[in-house]
Amino acid sequence: MYDRLISRFLNLGNGRGYPTTDEGAKEYCANQTNHLSEDEGKAAYKYYDSLGPRFAHMFSTLKRPDAYDTLRWYCNSKNLGGELGKLLNEKASEAKQVRDTAIVTLESLDTSRTTMADVVCVIGLYATKVEAIFDSTQARDDVRKVTTFYREVANLTATESKTTDSGKCEFIAAPTDKVTLSTMTKSTFKQMTFDHIYVD
Repeated sequence: MYDRLISRFLNLGNGRGYPTTDEGAKEYCANQTNHLSEDEGKAAYKYYDSLGPRFAHMFSTLKRPDAYDTLRWYCNSKNLGGELGKLLNEKASEAKQVRDTAIVTLESLDTSRTTMADVVCVIGLYATKVEAIFDSTQARDDVRKVTTFYREVANLTATESKTTDSGKCEFIAAPTDKVTLSTMTKSTFKQMTFDHIYVD
């Protein structure tokens, strides 16, 4: 459920289009299904807690009061309207390709020898590539609100694992047709559950 929740709000490249009219954008944001429900909030916290105490500091940061503003990046946009939807939809296929390739790359890391420096690097590379897709459009600043979340996850991951971005990662050229996850967050947290990657 956590993966679907994050994808629903930070949904760049997940195949879900945005409204292309001003009225449609208003209706989209007024619809209660596009708001975080109490049950979803509880499910997210339960997922965080299930990963164990080593993640407590990281998730206490992600659960800060203004975190919901990040999830509402689209509806909170000063550019909210049909034009923003068109810009986001126009680049949707490129964003999906980057997202899927990033997930495949994370999932392919050999956890028997890969350090978290590689994971941090892949997350940062994902954010950089997504920003590049939209940098020449008026959606640039709005998209950066999404990538800021991923950069924050990368920074917190680096802090918790006592490592830094390796700066040497590349996306792998592998088929993405079997990608089952919608976001990279779950892949990241899965990598972080391996004991050997932590420095005592």
